[in-house]
Amino acid sequence: MTSSSNWVDINSNDGDKIHSNEHVESKPYVESDHSNVVDDAANRTTDSSKKTDQRNVTDNGADQTRDSSKEIDQSNMADDAAYQTPDSSNKTNGDKIYHDPKVSIPDNDTNKNENENISKTNIPNEVITNTDRLNPQLDSAMGTNFKKHLFMLRYAKSDDRLNLEWHFGDRKFVFGQTMLLASIGNNKLHMFSLELDLTRDNSGNKYVADSLKISTNKPNGIKQIIRMVGLVPINKQNFGLPNISTKNFTNVIMSEFTKHLKDVISSLAEDERNSFRDGMATLICIQLLSQTFKKSNPNPLELLLNASIQPERLEIIKRLLNFIKNIKGDRNIPESIWFELLVLDSSDNLIKTIPMEIVSFEVYLRCATKVVPALAQFNNFINRLSPHFDDAITQNQFSIDLKNITFPLSFLRNQSSDDANPDLKTIRSIIDSSIPLRNKIKEYMSKLDVTINEFNSIRDIFILSIESSVLFHVNRKEFLLKLLTNDKNLRSVDFYTRWFLAFMAPDKNKRSMLDDDEFKELLKVWTICVAHRPDLIVKIIKEINVLISAIGDHPCSSHFIEHMVDLCFQQKSIIEKIEQSVLLVQSPKFLNEFKLKYKINVLNVYQNSLKELTNQINPLRLLMHIDVQIKYQNAFLRELIEMTCEDIKIDDEEILQDLFYKPDNQTFTYNALFHSSFKTIHIRQYIIDRLLTQSISWEDIGMRWDELLAWSHHTNQQRVVAHNVWARIREVSSKQFEIDKLINTENDKMQEKLKIIEIIPSCLDIYCSDATDKQHYKDLLQNIANSFTEKIVRTVVIPNEIDQFVPIAKRLDPYSKSTVWHLFRQQPLTLLPSATDTNVEEMPNPTTCHGLLTQADKTFDLFTAQLNDICTNWKTLSVSSWIHLFPDKRYIDYDLGILEPLLDAVVTPILKQILDFWTGRENLMCLCQGIVSLLTYLKVPIDDETHLLFDSIEQLDKTKTGDDFYKVCENFYKNYSNKYLPQILNLIGRYKASDELITFLHSLAATDADNLLEAVNDWDETLISTKTVLDLVLIKTFLDRVYTKIDLLRKKQPIPDEIHRVILCFEEVQKDDEFKSIIQYFESCSKLLSSIKRVYMDLTNKERSKRRRIFDIVQKVCFGFVRLPVNTHGRIEYRFDVFIKEQAMYYADLSELCDRARLIEYSSNSTNKMKKDSEQEIRELRFFVGMVAVIETILTNLTSLNMTSHPFVLDFLSPKTEFTCIAGNYQK
Repeated sequence: MTSSSNWVDINSNDGDKIHSNEHVESKPYVESDHSNVVDDAANRTTDSSKKTDQRNVTDNGADQTRDSSKEIDQSNMADDAAYQTPDSSNKTNGDKIYHDPKVSIPDNDTNKNENENISKTNIPNEVITNTDRLNPQLDSAMGTNFKKHLFMLRYAKSDDRLNLEWHFGDRKFVFGQTMLLASIGNNKLHMFSLELDLTRDNSGNKYVADSLKISTNKPNGIKQIIRMVGLVPINKQNFGLPNISTKNFTNVIMSEFTKHLKDVISSLAEDERNSFRDGMATLICIQLLSQTFKKSNPNPLELLLNASIQPERLEIIKRLLNFIKNIKGDRNIPESIWFELLVLDSSDNLIKTIPMEIVSFEVYLRCATKVVPALAQFNNFINRLSPHFDDAITQNQFSIDLKNITFPLSFLRNQSSDDANPDLKTIRSIIDSSIPLRNKIKEYMSKLDVTINEFNSIRDIFILSIESSVLFHVNRKEFLLKLLTNDKNLRSVDFYTRWFLAFMAPDKNKRSMLDDDEFKELLKVWTICVAHRPDLIVKIIKEINVLISAIGDHPCSSHFIEHMVDLCFQQKSIIEKIEQSVLLVQSPKFLNEFKLKYKINVLNVYQNSLKELTNQINPLRLLMHIDVQIKYQNAFLRELIEMTCEDIKIDDEEILQDLFYKPDNQTFTYNALFHSSFKTIHIRQYIIDRLLTQSISWEDIGMRWDELLAWSHHTNQQRVVAHNVWARIREVSSKQFEIDKLINTENDKMQEKLKIIEIIPSCLDIYCSDATDKQHYKDLLQNIANSFTEKIVRTVVIPNEIDQFVPIAKRLDPYSKSTVWHLFRQQPLTLLPSATDTNVEEMPNPTTCHGLLTQADKTFDLFTAQLNDICTNWKTLSVSSWIHLFPDKRYIDYDLGILEPLLDAVVTPILKQILDFWTGRENLMCLCQGIVSLLTYLKVPIDDETHLLFDSIEQLDKTKTGDDFYKVCENFYKNYSNKYLPQILNLIGRYKASDELITFLHSLAATDADNLLEAVNDWDETLISTKTVLDLVLIKTFLDRVYTKIDLLRKKQPIPDEIHRVILCFEEVQKDDEFKSIIQYFESCSKLLSSIKRVYMDLTNKERSKRRRIFDIVQKVCFGFVRLPVNTHGRIEYRFDVFIKEQAMYYADLSELCDRARLIEYSSNSTNKMKKDSEQEIRELRFFVGMVAVIETILTNLTSLNMTSHPFVLDFLSPKTEFTCIAGNYQK
């Protein structure tokens, strides 16, 4: 649509003359831009029922300012409007407004006239002329300067400028250039009421035509203006909230219409009513939307109550409602005005005007509360309104969601108490009894995918529905159970917590949707859902403060707490991790209930094992562990520990057992004394009190033997624990008790008495075995021993009868196990002092213990005197005078150790050396002879010094003095024992001890050892084993290596002190791991030497026999091939073989000889050349091996041919051909 204007001017000088003019202006560049738009708009559909998404446009229009000076960007709306055609509802019938002499229009075709006139107003650059119908009266009103009042409907773009002209005859009047669109949005319809100055301007080239009838008067002009407004194509796209110009225009027209209402209505022709009604609907809508009616401009709805307009009222209202609906203006009209308008309609139409598009219950009920009072005057309106509500539900006109379900329920509850208001009761009845509403809500709730954020909304719905039937078809309990259990995915703690808070706990008004039974049933299911996940139930208990607080004074609050506490004890994870759950709870009710159940379910079960702190499942151990983790900060945990300790009974015996007899830091008693979890527990003070009492008793009356013994047997760890215990006692008491000092004092007294009852019985057994009163003293000693276990140490007394033996017993007891001492005691009594000696005191009765001990004491004096003499005169005394005291070399060291306090510390090592040399003299002589044999075999001369040493060793006997013995020992140790390892000297000594074996090994060649290894498998293991032969070969190898090393050493240069270099060669070779146990091999082979020699001789003889047979066959033999029967599993089969007549040998015999020939050949290669095997013999051995290989090949071929059923294989045997081998030639 191009820039165009429709206006009516009123001459201010002549108010009786009203003119309607049309002016169309378009600049050249605008014309082409809009031509296509007009064509497209002409082809648009005019179906008013066509639905388009115009919500944004409506919202924008609703938000526009009513200030005419404010510019509004409405380009999008304008673009939509450019493609729109007038709504079909705006088409009128029979209006004759425009008169064009160029077009002939029948009077009775009113629709065509109106459509054509509307079309003409939208054709660009079209000038409608009607100059032949000019009113001559207007000419007299014209002057050079005068004012004109202009009413104009303008539809243009914001960049269009408007030239306003007035033409009368050949004269033209031009209004001042006015930018009317400065505050107007693009492509919007606007109405103006302007008073402009009129001036002459003969330069204009635009034409304006008069479109009013010639006989125009003021009422008629007003009517025509209203009709023109009715013809304007207004819709949602091009209609915004009225601006100031539109308001002014409307107010003036409506004011003038009110003044001439009766005349205007009476002048309406039948074909003018449609456009008039549309115009009135538009003007009233503008006033309602802009709310411009004041005292001077009364409410336009009051105008409709005028009797003069009664014939048109219902039609105007109908069109007004449709017009408001089309432009989406109902949201901007105050409800009071809106329902005043509705009341003017009939009851049926009033009900229908309640919004039926998709709306909320809030909007519907707000409308209903206005409509119902207006409908109350009509009979049976309920029968019409209730179906209307049900139809809206059925046709899905309501947006069903939680919010829209909540609103009617809230409405019902809020209004249910107002029974005095019949209108509200009516609405409540309609909603509450609506079956479609119940079904819709049931359908919605069954398909609802509930989120956590919707829990409270659902809770409100269920609470509000308690006194209503709206949720009659929704089973509340089933819905909640489905919501709780239906999701297969793992749900969070937040889900279960918020579910509980929403549906189990009362709301903020302390309203609950569940009765007691429902609460318990849902609680059971809820706990089942959370209990199957240990981590989840722990977190739930952690947050239970919130749940308990939310449930408040609910009748089932006690049941909930008991149930949750029971659940805690059903879940092992809760009890083991109470620091993450229960200990974080602050509810006193919950904690008290938990303590009660903890005692019943846990402590009573483990009552007998609470002190077993090493037990992993001990509840007290778990509580202590948790207390440590949380750094002893939880008061409730301390209450649990206190309650647990109340069931623990502990007595004095257990305290001493755990802290004194067997102190252990793992016991309950120790932990109760030291662990911080027991700091305020009464049992700690009890233990301290009992230990203090015990310490006072020990100081006053002393300690028992078992107490001192237990302390002395403590391990280091136990001693540390015990010291910690008594240090703690000193810390918490004013008494400075020194346990170590007390025990040392008591222990010294006890050890002194114990020593007496320990050494005296031993002396009685050794020295008084034949005493007549021995048993008497033993009984006394047993009584003393028994008193230690029965009495305190301080009260044990040693009788005088026993005490007299103490000095002697203490002297003799240290040496009671010495063999030397006992041998000395067994010497003839003649060595003792004579009884007639006057200097000797009178001896006690020798048959009593006292007499025998006294005698032993005297004998010991003699013994010590002899030992002293030996130590003093060992150099000059012959060894025979004292060496007999040490008859067993195994006990020399032992006896010298016992007698050490009686011997001179300097002399003792010398005596030991002489004794060792004497007892080992045979081995030393064997070593000397072995060295001589070795050097003789190696042809090494023996020096004079060595001869002298060896001779002095052989000449040693008991007549020699100790000094002589010592010198020889020192010389030998210096040259041999201190230089070489004992095993090397022992090895060389084998040249004497195993001289026969070594002589045999010297006679063996290297091949003989190999032959022994080869032949040993043919011998019986009972005679000689393979290991023995291996050992023999190893000894042979060892000796060969030693001799080789000695030869190399001697070839380099002659060396002095050659005997020691030879020994060093043995030492170097023996270091090889292979020869670490070479001494053992000497021993084993020496024992079986006779068997080894027998095997060797037999092997030598057999070897020679086989060699002879091989050489005989090579020199001359005659043989042939035969076919022999063989019995195989009961079947006779034949095999091929070779037969030598002269020696009656077959192939098996040849094969054995062949193996021996290979071994002989190999042995010869190994030694480069055997002395007894000439090169000729080696060649003959090789000839023999080659011949046997050929025979083997022939036999293999014959067997293969026979297996393949060769027809002539037996022909080879039929002539009985014989083959010969002479001097190694077997080619025939």
